Amino acid sequence: EISEELFALQTNGGSEYCGTVIQKSLEELKWSNNAGDLQMIFIAGNEGFAQGNVAYESACEISNNKNVIVNTIFCGDYQQGINVNWEDGAKKGEGKYMNIDHDAAIVHINSPYDDQITKCNKKLNRTYVPYGKVAAVKKEKQLKEDANASSYGSANFTKRIISKGGKAYKNKSWDMVDAIEDKNFKFQDVQKKDLPEEMKNMTEEEKKQYVLAKKAEREQIKKEIKVLAQQREKHVVAERAKMNLESQLDDAIISSIVEQAKSKHYTFEK
Repeated sequence: EISEELFALQTNGGSEYCGTVIQKSLEELKWSNNAGDLQMIFIAGNEGFAQGNVAYESACEISNNKNVIVNTIFCGDYQQGINVNWEDGAKKGEGKYMNIDHDAAIVHINSPYDDQITKCNKKLNRTYVPYGKVAAVKKEKQLKEDANASSYGSANFTKRIISKGGKAYKNKSWDMVDAIEDKNFKFQDVQKKDLPEEMKNMTEEEKKQYVLAKKAEREQIKKEIKVLAQQREKHVVAERAKMNLESQLDDAIISSIVEQAKSKHYTFEK
């Protein structure tokens, strides 16, 4: 769902009123009242941060009160961004100031492991056991987002596959392999018409064994993806060093998310 929303985003220019858009996002989006939750805004632009009728200082004060971190990204020279208040906006929002060269394309580094990881994705997708009324739609969405990621090249697609192979990627609302991890899940609660064709005439025990076999298969594929991902990361680091490639926007965003998440006591697996 997150991937679908991100690929649906469009930009259309217009006025860059940073205070206004921060305030609107705080008022119109749903935010948590739990102080332990990680909540962030990333705002990017190439004009002055102080434009518009809503002062960014007051908007950031609202964000502080709502436990929302404001990170700013200036599209242009680093010092120029400081001069036009983008750094101050991040300070007021208790976030991080970043800049990018808006004319520079992000360099995606391919690796010798990408084809193997792509093959793992095909095997991984075959381990899903769709069930329920929304299963067909959800499965179709999964494949659509694979295609969206792939349209940006093999490096980008590989990152999605590595994410799918991680612990956070769960689909228990429509996939039985994930669903059986819930102690309240019962095979008898799933109507025959909501089962995949190959399971409709199975006994309860046969269903269980079929799904457990798919689960074991998936766990093995995920282990394979993890090993390949580690090898890929070593290759990318070495290639970046050869190219003398500085940190890019995606690196800066990810590092800021990790840093701010750790301040909320989140941990990350290696």
